[in-house]
Amino acid sequence: MKKFLVIFSGIIVFLLLALALIPFLFKDKIFQAADKAIAKSLDANVFYNRDKISLSVFSNFPNLTISLGEFGIQGLNEFSGDTLIAVEEFDIVVDVMSVISGDQMRINSVALVRPRIHVIVNELGKANYDIAKPADAQQVDTSAEEPAEFSLQVKSWEIVEGNIRYDDRLGKTVASIKNLNHKGSGDMTQDIIDMATKTTIESISLDMGKVNYIKNKKLDVTLNANLDLPNEKYTLKDNVFKINEFALQADGFVQMAGHQIITDLKFSTSENTFKSVLSLVPGVYSESFKDLKTEGNFAFDGAVKGVYDSTQLPELQFNLQVQKASMQYPSVPTPVSNIEVDLAVNKAAGSFENLQVELKKFSLNMGANPVSAKLSSLGFAQLDLDGELNAKINLEEALNAFPVEGLALKGLFEAAATFKGKLDMANNKFPTIAANMLLSNGFAKSASFPEALEQMNFNMNVNNADGKVENTLIAINNFGFSMSGEPFQMSGTVKNPMSAVYDMKVKGKVDIGKMTKIFPIEGMKLDGKLDMDMVAIGNMALVEAGKYDQLKNSGKVILTQFKYESKDQPHPITISTAQATFDPQRMNIDNLEGKLGKSDMKITGFVSNYMGYIFQDQTVKGSMVYSGNLLDVNQWLAAEPVQAANAETSAEVPLTVVQLPKNIDFTFAAKVGKILYSTYQLDNFVGRLVLKDGVLRIDQSDFNMLQGSIAMKGGYDPTNVAKPTFNFDFNMKIVSIPAAMAAFSGLEKLAPIAKNMTGDFSSKFNLRGMLGLDMMPALPSMTGLGNIQVLNGQISEISLIKGLNGVAKTNFPSQTSINNLLINAEVKEGRVFFKPFDMALGGTKLNFSGSQGIDGTIDYLVKTPIPQQAVGAVAGALGNLTGTNLSGLQNVKADIKASGTYSKPSYSIARIYSDKGDLNTAVNSQIDKAKADAEARLKAERAKLQQQAEQAANDAKAKAEAEVKKARAEAEAKARAEADRLKAEAEKRKNEEIKKLKDKVKWPK
Repeated sequence: MKKFLVIFSGIIVFLLLALALIPFLFKDKIFQAADKAIAKSLDANVFYNRDKISLSVFSNFPNLTISLGEFGIQGLNEFSGDTLIAVEEFDIVVDVMSVISGDQMRINSVALVRPRIHVIVNELGKANYDIAKPADAQQVDTSAEEPAEFSLQVKSWEIVEGNIRYDDRLGKTVASIKNLNHKGSGDMTQDIIDMATKTTIESISLDMGKVNYIKNKKLDVTLNANLDLPNEKYTLKDNVFKINEFALQADGFVQMAGHQIITDLKFSTSENTFKSVLSLVPGVYSESFKDLKTEGNFAFDGAVKGVYDSTQLPELQFNLQVQKASMQYPSVPTPVSNIEVDLAVNKAAGSFENLQVELKKFSLNMGANPVSAKLSSLGFAQLDLDGELNAKINLEEALNAFPVEGLALKGLFEAAATFKGKLDMANNKFPTIAANMLLSNGFAKSASFPEALEQMNFNMNVNNADGKVENTLIAINNFGFSMSGEPFQMSGTVKNPMSAVYDMKVKGKVDIGKMTKIFPIEGMKLDGKLDMDMVAIGNMALVEAGKYDQLKNSGKVILTQFKYESKDQPHPITISTAQATFDPQRMNIDNLEGKLGKSDMKITGFVSNYMGYIFQDQTVKGSMVYSGNLLDVNQWLAAEPVQAANAETSAEVPLTVVQLPKNIDFTFAAKVGKILYSTYQLDNFVGRLVLKDGVLRIDQSDFNMLQGSIAMKGGYDPTNVAKPTFNFDFNMKIVSIPAAMAAFSGLEKLAPIAKNMTGDFSSKFNLRGMLGLDMMPALPSMTGLGNIQVLNGQISEISLIKGLNGVAKTNFPSQTSINNLLINAEVKEGRVFFKPFDMALGGTKLNFSGSQGIDGTIDYLVKTPIPQQAVGAVAGALGNLTGTNLSGLQNVKADIKASGTYSKPSYSIARIYSDKGDLNTAVNSQIDKAKADAEARLKAERAKLQQQAEQAANDAKAKAEAEVKKARAEAEAKARAEADRLKAEAEKRKNEEIKKLKDKVKWPK
C-alpha cells in the first residue's frame, strides 16, 4: 500500500509538472499562429506587449488561458496614429487539446478588460474599423483553401469597464458609452442556442448635428433569448430593458420566413411611477433628479403580432396612462400638477389606413395655467379627426415650472381650437375647425444672445365652417415684434390652402445678423439690415397660369451692410447697400454696391418675369449695367481661393466646364478696371455680354492685355457639356510677342518660331473650335482664318536657316530683324497654313510658304538664290549629274523643302533652276537614286541593330534567370539554417526549463 501511494504521488507530481510545462512548450507556437492570422486578415497595426503576456492551464482547467497585456489596434493611411481599440488586458481561453494536436486552435471564450474603443468615420465616409483585408489581398485559394489558424467556438464572452466613442464626421453624429460591463454565454457551435447576457452602462450620450438626443442615460439590460438558427426563429424570455429609472419588459418571438417576418412580441413597464418616465427626458437625469418631487402613476404596455411583408403589416397595440401626477424641482416655486394622460394606439393587421389613435385625455396645470387636449384619429393618408385644444399660459410662470438656464420669457399665450372631420386634400375635404392663437406683450431674451425681442404680439385665426378646403381661412391679424427699437409688422389672410388666395402686408426692419444668432442656420453666416415695405395680393392659380399682371404685388426693399458666408462658399459676398422696387412684372435694381470675394461691383438695371422664374422655371429677363475695379473670376471657378502671384497675374488654377442656365435672358453692359481669369489679366475692360438659351455671347469688348490692346467678339456655347464650343473674332494691336508666348501655352505649338522672337505684332483673326474639360481650347479642333503682322521683331537662332545654309551652300545669318512683315494664315485640321511671304535675310530676299502642326511636324518650302561664289561648285556637280557642260551658270536658284519636326528638321532640294532653264528633272533623278541608296543602307543598318538588340536581350534574360536561380538557392539555404538554429534554441530552452523544474521537485524513491 505504501508503495502504491508513492507511485501515485509520483504520477500526480508528473501530471502537475506536465500541466505547468504546457504553456512554455507551446507558447511560441501560439504566438506564431496569432501573428500569422493577424497579418493575413487585418490591414492595421496590431500591437501587444510580449513582456505582459501570461499563459496558464489552471485558470480555466483543463483549457489554456492566454492573457495579453496592452493589446491594441491602430489604423494606417488616413487613420495613421488613431487607435481603434486599446485593451488593458485581453484574455482568450483556447482548447488545450487543439494546441497539442497542432490542428486549428479552438477559441472557447474571450474577455476584454477595460477596453477603450474609438470608432471614426471621416468626412469621406471611410471608417477606421474597415481593416479587414480583401480576399485577393489575403491570397485566398478556393481550389485548395488553407484552414484558418484559429476556429471560433465561443461559449462565453465578457467586457469589463469598457469605454466606447463613435465619431461620424460625415453624418455629424457623436455617441459615447462609459463604463460598459457585459457578460454573455451560449454555445455558439450549436444550431439552437440558449443565450443569456447581462449588460450595464453607466452613461450613454448621443448628439446628431447640434442636437442632443440622449444625455447621460444609464442602461441596465438583462437579455435571455433562444436562437433557433435553422428555423431563423428568435425568442425573447424574461428580459428587462432599463433606461435610467424607466424599465421595460419584453417577451415573444420574431421569425424570418422567406420574404415574411412573423412577430409575436409584448411590452410592458415594470416600474409604474411617474418619476421613472421623466428620467427619459434629456437633461432631467442629473444629481438633482433624485430630489425632484413627483407623484402619480404611469403605465405602458404594447404588442406587435402578425406578419410583415410587402403587402401587409402586423397588428399593433400600445397603451399609455398617467394618473394624478405632478412634478416640481426643489428650487422652482411653480409646480406642474394635475397631469393626466390616456393614450391608446391600435392598428389591426393590414395597412396603416386602419390606424387608430385615441388621446382620450391630456391635461396639466403649470401653476395657475391650465392646458388640456384630446384627439381622435382614424386612418393615415386620409385622416378622420376629432379633437380640441385649450391653453392659457403665462410664459414667465411656465418658465418657472420648466426652467431653461439663460432664457427669460414674458407674455400671455392663449390657444383654443376645436376640429372635426376628414382631412383629405385630394378629395377636397377638410375638417371643420375653429382655432385662435394669441400672444400679447411678449418678451424673449437669451443669455447666448442678450438682445431682446420686445413687444411681441401674435393673433392668428383658422376657420372652416363646412368642411370644404376652399372655405378654409387663415387670418394673421397681427404679427409683430421690436428689436433694438426697430419695429416689424406683418398681417394678412390666406384662403383655400389648395390655391392659396393671399392678401399680405409686411412693413418694418429686421436685423438679419441678430435674428440668425437667435435662430442659427448651420453652416451659414448672415449679417445686415433689411428694411421692407411690401404688399402681396393674389393667388397661386394666377401664378400657375402665368397671369402675373393680375397680381397686386408691389413694394420696396432696402438692404444695407449685408454679408453672406458659407462653409460651401469660402469667399464672402457683401452688399454695402442695395435698393429694389418691384411690381408683378418687373423688379428694378435702383442701386447695388458690394463685393464678390475680392471683386467689387456696382449694379443698376431691372429683372422681368421674376415670378415665372421662381414659381414655374420660366425664363427670367433683365438688363444690367455692371462696373467695378476688379473682377477675379478665379475665385468662383476654383475649388480653393486663388492667391495672386503678384500685382499683375493670378496663380494658375484648375478650371472646369461652366454650364450656363438656359432660363436666363440677360444683357450685361460691363466696365471693369481689371479682370483675372486663370493666368490672364485683362485691363480696362469695356464690353456688352448677352446670356441667352444657355449661350454666352460677347457682342463687343475692348481691353488691354499682353502690353497691347485687344478687341473681341464671339460666343461660348456649353449646351453640349461634353463638347463646349467657342467662336471669337480678335483684333489685336501692338501685342508683345514674348508676353503672348508666356500667357498662352498652346501658342508655341501653333507658332514654334515665336519662342525665339522679341518685339510686337498685330493680328486680325477668327478662331473657332471646342474647349476641353479644363476650359482651354482643344487645339486639334480649332479652325480659323486671318493675318499676323510682325511690326518690329527680332528673331534669333533660326534652326531652319542653319539647315538651309547647309543644303544650299548659302551663308544667311541665323538672326535678323523684321519690320511690317504681313503673313496670311489659315488654321485647320490641327495645322497652321501660311500663304507665301517674303522675308529678307542678310540683304537677300527669300520666299517662305507651307504649314506646321500642333504635333510639331513641319512642311516648309523656301525659295532661295544660290550665292555666286558657290555656283562653280554647283555647276560642276550638276554637270556630272546631267552629263552636260554647265559652266557659266548665272542666277542659280533652289527650292528647299523642310520636313520632319521643328526640333529635328530634315532638308532636301525640291527644284533647281537658272538662266539656262529648269535643271530639276536631271538632278532629281540622281537625288532619287541617292535617296534610294540611302534608304537601302538605312534598312540594312536597322536590321543589323535589331539583330544585335535581340541577341543582347536574350543574353540579359539568360543572365537574369541564372542570377534569380542562384539567389533563390542562397535564400533557401539561409532559411533552412535559420530554422535549424531557432529549432535548436527552442529545444535548448525547453530542456533548460524541464531541468529547472526537475531540480525543484523531490522525486520519490
